[in-house]
Amino acid sequence: MNIDNLSIAEIRAVLSRLDCYFFVKDQDLKYTYVNDAVARLFEKSAEEIVGRDDSQFFDLTVCHELLLHDRKVLAGESISQVEKNTDLNGNVRHFQNLKTPIYDDKGRVVGVFGLAIDISDSIAKHDKLEYLAIRDVLTGVFNRRYLELQMKRRSPRM
Repeated sequence: MNIDNLSIAEIRAVLSRLDCYFFVKDQDLKYTYVNDAVARLFEKSAEEIVGRDDSQFFDLTVCHELLLHDRKVLAGESISQVEKNTDLNGNVRHFQNLKTPIYDDKGRVVGVFGLAIDISDSIAKHDKLEYLAIRDVLTGVFNRRYLELQMKRRSPRM
């Protein structure tokens, strides 16, 4: 099978089954397409999301950061980074995001393509391991490793 032979409907069907968040925004940074995972994340139907911007789904601080990133993409830059997002209900999630420009046939940027993977569980496990590495398992008191790290930070370098 060649991807060039797939219809738009077949491509949409594949994208809707992805176990990651896939979205497209126009030049006004309004969603023009979201897959099923994004709809579940926002607890809305795809039809309720399309035509809206991030202010409908994220708090003001997150919206500002997303706007800055999306503007860089509209300027032709691709971005890959971890984003910490807080939704309107106060739920915090971490995502590995890839955003890249969408170009028309004349080479002009006409939108933003985004792909995000939820890495919240990995971040939580990392934080737990980091916590356990510097604390006693039974008491929760800082251990010798923590004290040594603190001494290294405070001692003058030679």
